[in-house]
Amino acid sequence: EYLIRINNEAQFSFPMVRIKVVQDGVLHVESGIEEMINLGQDLLVATNTGLLYRITWDGSILNNYTISLNTLSCSICLNSDRTFKLNKPGLYAKQIEFSSLLNGIGIVFSDGTCGLIICETSRFEPSQCQCIVIQPSSEEKIWKTHCCVALNAIYQLLAFGTTNGQGVIYYIDELTSSLQLAYKIRLSVENFPDLVETLGSLCSMKWSPDYRVLCTLWDNGAFAVWTVFGILLYCSYSSHQLLTSMQSYGLCNVIGSTEHLVLQSEDKIHLYLSGGAINSTNSTQQEQNGTNNSLLSTIAYDVGWQIIQVPQLYIHNNWPIKFACIDNTGQYLAVAGQHGFAHLSLLTRKWKLFGNAGQERDIRVVGGLLWWQEFIICGSTSNSDSRDDYIPKREIRVYSRLTNLDNIFSNVTRIQSPIVCMNICDDTLIVFCYDLHIMLYAIEKKEMKLASCAQLIKLHEISVESYVPHAVFVPFVGLTSLRTDSGSSYFCY
Repeated sequence: EYLIRINNEAQFSFPMVRIKVVQDGVLHVESGIEEMINLGQDLLVATNTGLLYRITWDGSILNNYTISLNTLSCSICLNSDRTFKLNKPGLYAKQIEFSSLLNGIGIVFSDGTCGLIICETSRFEPSQCQCIVIQPSSEEKIWKTHCCVALNAIYQLLAFGTTNGQGVIYYIDELTSSLQLAYKIRLSVENFPDLVETLGSLCSMKWSPDYRVLCTLWDNGAFAVWTVFGILLYCSYSSHQLLTSMQSYGLCNVIGSTEHLVLQSEDKIHLYLSGGAINSTNSTQQEQNGTNNSLLSTIAYDVGWQIIQVPQLYIHNNWPIKFACIDNTGQYLAVAGQHGFAHLSLLTRKWKLFGNAGQERDIRVVGGLLWWQEFIICGSTSNSDSRDDYIPKREIRVYSRLTNLDNIFSNVTRIQSPIVCMNICDDTLIVFCYDLHIMLYAIEKKEMKLASCAQLIKLHEISVESYVPHAVFVPFVGLTSLRTDSGSSYFCY
């Protein structure tokens, strides 16, 4: 099977992409440029004269869209009628950052204050722009020492670095539309006694592409990595942590009611198993998997972190790993990269891959990868049997681990919109789609001639357009077990 797969993969090539940068034009700006960001259709250029210029990609200035900071309407609370103008001589934007999802521009002023420029439209017309500024704090040292900004669109957070070396994170209050302090990040003197005194300003901050990790950089070259909740993950000056062991970690779904934890890196899986759950495997499952008691006992009591290396045959063309999950028994692991997926039996240490490389490359797992009994459920996009290859089909696919990974053994359910996230509770599958619709499916096992299969039966479709502004703001969806005695169903997101 693997020899056939290797021969089939020989037809797929990955050409090197050559990028050539050519100067298209030159535009002279009268004053010095402090910062420049991309607004999509235009560029926004901040100068040291207190103006924000809008420049098109062909090099022309849109004078009607030029924003003057001195005439910008400001307020502490968006719902407040009390607005004011800055009107400070020499005031300009030291740093700016744009977020299309927030439809706002984070700004740090030259006097150390900061805020968020928002507009009712995406064009940011000067007459409709308003700046929500950070309200004066009792800690004057923090209030006027901001020097850099990073916007988190998913969690709606604004991170600002300060000249005293610490970071302050603000959130947007939904009730008053004001910026409220969420937490601060700083390196403690207890853990880094020799470093804190020489840190300098926190000069740069960047969120990871999934907005779950924040990286901070100080003037002296030190950098640190923090979670979205302000927990320190790594510091470059720490001798107790190794960056190589933490790179590209992503916390995957923790299977409900079990104590297994999966951390995924680019090409390997870090797995934490609890001995009790695995040791409860019955004899029928042992016989189906061809295992013996000694092997099962070895794994059951090998409690702690295990490193699972994804086979090179799969990871070579599908790097990096995007999804990983483990079943309730803690015996079977599934991973998905750029195309298709593969699963592993932790008892036999044997991987199972698609025998047909073409089928594997046709599937892109999106939204999630889940186990239900002996079945693997995944959201996917596919171009197979499509009249228009530019419009991929959105599907929910179900495969059995007891059969070969082949489409003839799969059950496919078509959906209208791409899947954002999905989850399982008992025998119910909940799916959240990009069109802000939540769908509930009942999962039923059916015996077929070739092998048993799992069938999805649609129960409900619920629209949450009135509650969720954008699909990317929902990182998780799951069913709860509240009031099960009343027969009512509840879900949370």
